[in-house]
Amino acid sequence: MNYEKLRTNFQERVAHTKFFTLSLVIHIAVVVVFGGMVIIHSHQSEPEFASNGAYQFEELDLTTHSREPEPQPTMPEVKTAAVAVPELKSAKVPDVIKSSRGESHALPGLRMNLTNLDIAKVDTFVSVSSPKIGGEMGLRFMRDGSGHIMMGGARGSGPTPTKATEEAVMRGLAWLQKVQNADGSWGERNRGAMTGLALLCFLGHGEYGQSPQFGFTVNHALEWIVANGTASQSRLSMSRDGWGSGNAGVYEHGIATYALGEYYTMTMLAGSPDERVVELFRGAVRHIIDGQGPDGGWMYDFNKTQSDTSVSGWQVQALKTAHLSGLKIPGVDTALDRAMLNFQRVQTERGGYGYRKAEDRWSLTGVGVLCELFWRSSRDAGSRRSVEFIMAGLDANPLRYDHERADLYAWYYHTQALLMFGNQAWKKWEALMSRELVKSQAPDGSWPVMANPAHGGLQKESSTTGAVYRTALSVLMLESYYRYLPANRS
Repeated sequence: MNYEKLRTNFQERVAHTKFFTLSLVIHIAVVVVFGGMVIIHSHQSEPEFASNGAYQFEELDLTTHSREPEPQPTMPEVKTAAVAVPELKSAKVPDVIKSSRGESHALPGLRMNLTNLDIAKVDTFVSVSSPKIGGEMGLRFMRDGSGHIMMGGARGSGPTPTKATEEAVMRGLAWLQKVQNADGSWGERNRGAMTGLALLCFLGHGEYGQSPQFGFTVNHALEWIVANGTASQSRLSMSRDGWGSGNAGVYEHGIATYALGEYYTMTMLAGSPDERVVELFRGAVRHIIDGQGPDGGWMYDFNKTQSDTSVSGWQVQALKTAHLSGLKIPGVDTALDRAMLNFQRVQTERGGYGYRKAEDRWSLTGVGVLCELFWRSSRDAGSRRSVEFIMAGLDANPLRYDHERADLYAWYYHTQALLMFGNQAWKKWEALMSRELVKSQAPDGSWPVMANPAHGGLQKESSTTGAVYRTALSVLMLESYYRYLPANRS
């Protein structure tokens, strides 16, 4: 089938339609990206660290991590499964939404009109909450000068998106749309993870079924996930045999499950839950619950031998979407409670988090802080120490895209963690992060290869997979203003 022709016809039909319903931006205090992509380590050895505790990557890839050069195993090629999957239809978006005070608010539009945007007028907030999931899911919307609605943080919570950051996001989304594979996936390998990350970017911008510009892209990606995930017995690494080669499978599964859960929750909040993804999502979540180790963490292949903080972070993000989905999947909350015990196990008195034991590792501290704030939703002395540890680490790890220690994976987690924590730490981080990402974006909308040889892998790889990885993490960070409502506000 000629998907490029279908895409063109789809966009032309929308462009000539006088009236259409714009999709509702609803995003929750769930974690992301997330995101992000992945720090992978081998079963046999931990990565090396500098004497000051900074995380030194010899390789960043979704296949393997080793201390000595060796042939890299290749993820099995995923072919579109011959599985009968019902067509994913656009969710119906309500014309009116009730505020927390019972007031009705029409939804004339969703995305900002960048041409007419007057940032000075983006200051009217509308509080929205869903009775289905309680106060935790209360959301905030802002109207721009032309009456369009965009999601944003609570008044006084810190910086808001600018025209520059939103234009960077739109360029990034347009590039991701352009490089989507004909079958709906992204990347040349590790497509479960790459498709999950890219899909999270579109969902983070409020784009789904009825999006005039990106609706086809989102639905095509969902069709690929549902077809291949169903054929893989709900393993969203899309492997027909276990979790695939290398160490990537559990990362891929967590990321794709996270994206699938976020999509379902958006449709549920919009009043038209897409039941076509429920069975697959339930099965994917069950794999995570069943794969949890005795100390509360997760490990490669869900083998329960140890707990890896980086692996665990993606499983927690996926479980949080399950908690918020309203599906009441058995074991989700218990698994999240147990996961917090593992994060506490690897946290030090200084506030840092370790890889498999308590150590002060700057690149992993955001993982622990974010996951604990998402589930416990309360600041304590431990989280304050962790935030101080992250901010102090900026001296050795400055937010410079061309710096020898630049690390988008760490930046992704730190961005979400500091947003959740709020206060001056978030304001300082956001100013540095947004400026650096906006100025580092390539003219085509992607984010270019990073110069740091110490990190290697996807951050340095010139392949389409590497570009999708860097672009997705960057877009998710620039969407942080409206992807999540801070769990704690001063």
